[in-house]
Amino acid sequence: MVTGGAGFIGYHTVKRLTEEGLDVSVIDNLHNATALEELKKHGVKLYIADIRNLGELKILMRDAEAVLHLAALIDVEDSFRNPYLYHQVNVCGTVNILEVARTYGSIDKVILASSAAVYGEPDRVPISENTPLRPISPYGLSKVIAERYCKMYHELYGLNVLILRYFNVYGEYQSSEYAGVITKFIERLLEHKPPIVYGDGRQTRDFVYVSDVVSANLLALKSKVDFGIFNIGTGRAVSINELATMLMEMVGLRLKPVYLPPRPGDIPHSVADISRAREVLKYYPKVNLRNGLRRVLEWYKSRQHVH
Repeated sequence: MVTGGAGFIGYHTVKRLTEEGLDVSVIDNLHNATALEELKKHGVKLYIADIRNLGELKILMRDAEAVLHLAALIDVEDSFRNPYLYHQVNVCGTVNILEVARTYGSIDKVILASSAAVYGEPDRVPISENTPLRPISPYGLSKVIAERYCKMYHELYGLNVLILRYFNVYGEYQSSEYAGVITKFIERLLEHKPPIVYGDGRQTRDFVYVSDVVSANLLALKSKVDFGIFNIGTGRAVSINELATMLMEMVGLRLKPVYLPPRPGDIPHSVADISRAREVLKYYPKVNLRNGLRRVLEWYKSRQHVH
């Protein structure tokens, strides 16, 4: 069972799971279903439901053997405006999933999609899983609490849970509503407009291509580990200015980025230490930034021709 399977990471994950011959069902409330039409082509069972509804989950998840829990609200800025909603979806929704997993013996494993936002502003980079959790947004806090519930359900009820802390994921079907900076840069550049940079652009991020995140999801699913927390990134830091330059080169434009004040909840530096995921899950990211960006650009251009 994949929650949020019609969304960006969810769709790519479902596609790979079906290619591997697994029997996949999806729960999604279609709030951010960027890949719904594509998903339908893969012949998976799609249940339109909300993870906040425990009664519904009990019925839909009855036969599940493993749950990839990717459904969440993930817009950091939006979480400042709607902290209660983020708690409801990301915390209560996760507890509902865990509760169903605890109640039904058939569910052997829950994998929680978490986020680098749990760390807040780290003392040092690269960030290891032992870095203190000091979230600076309601979104980041909601993920910390969801993680703690996962750990407690493991300790109290013996539920197998793996937590994957995604860094800056990018790729095809990422919605502009929740888009990372890459999507926003590309959309502007294809309209021949300069990229908008918040802050001085010297802040660094760990951009991980969606197919590598999908690989991490599958490795977690197949892993024999009964509990673990893993950073999922590339281990390489790239500044926002470098990113803007790289994309402008690829598109063949020479524009000056527009600089605006930094946004709330933005941190200066973020890059993952992925050694634990490498050792335990055998996770090795394969797509470097230039190749990943090339794929996303090609995809955007093909979409422009369609429209």
